[in-house]
Amino acid sequence: MGHYSKIIKSKKKKQRTLLPETLHMFLARRIIDGSALTLLLSGAFILLSIMSYSHTDPSWNTASATTSAPIHNILRTPGAYVSDFLIQTLGLGGAVFGAIFLIWGFKLWRRIQISSFHIRIITLLCAVMFTSICMARIPAQAWTPHAYLGGSGGALILNAIAGITQSLIGTYAHTIVAVISAFIATAFFIHASAIKRETMIKAALNLFAVARFAVLLSAHCVSSFFGWLSHYGDPDYQTKAAPKIKLKEPKASTATEKTDKNSVIQGIMPQPKDDAAPEKKVGKSKIKVVAPEAGRDTQVSNISKQKNWNNWNNNRAKA
Repeated sequence: MGHYSKIIKSKKKKQRTLLPETLHMFLARRIIDGSALTLLLSGAFILLSIMSYSHTDPSWNTASATTSAPIHNILRTPGAYVSDFLIQTLGLGGAVFGAIFLIWGFKLWRRIQISSFHIRIITLLCAVMFTSICMARIPAQAWTPHAYLGGSGGALILNAIAGITQSLIGTYAHTIVAVISAFIATAFFIHASAIKRETMIKAALNLFAVARFAVLLSAHCVSSFFGWLSHYGDPDYQTKAAPKIKLKEPKASTATEKTDKNSVIQGIMPQPKDDAAPEKKVGKSKIKVVAPEAGRDTQVSNISKQKNWNNWNNNRAKA
């Protein structure tokens, strides 16, 4: 978004137009969005049609075009025709168009500047050509009508270059030319995609970190498995018997024990008497003997019980 807004702000003199400036900006951005969407759809269409390619699908040079044979391509008839044209001429080099279109569409949608666009179109064509040359040495294994994945164009260029350099390189001219073409195609692809150096370095570091983690995890799993196998697979290994736990059965309290406890408690604690305790005269003073209330023993502390018991004995002695 920044690049296109800078273009508008960098204008020193405002030109008079029939439409307001905001409408111009709106139309320009919608055209960019439409171009980005077109590139994204075109790239996805090319890649999907090539991925689901079948040489039995109808095309310009296939006899099944006039019959009612089923179409195996995901994108039906349009996808069958487009994929057949690309595979027949450029082989898998045609997939470079789809990949670059997806990258360009994503950049335009995110308002990322693509500088020197005309030069990148030229490098795109060079990347497609050298990819076809590289793929012209890989066998197709009955996936395409051609013997190799480079199509007719890649095979012709590879044979021409190998014929020129065969006197210098030798019998492995085709293989050496294909390997060199792979490196050249990679360089052209990177330039055509307009990927920044920082992004490439970051992606390479992330890829290395993922690969390192996968290797370490695999090594740990393998070592753990062999350790487990050697431990439990040892013929001298014997399992230890689990210790037996003895459970103590609770002693059932008998009726005799309960009666003994009650008798002991009754011998220690004073017995409750009637509410109306008798009064006895000792000389001129009157002492009222009051027995402790029934049911109070369970609520008082031990110290208060002992005091009540001593007071009661003293009063009884005086009486």
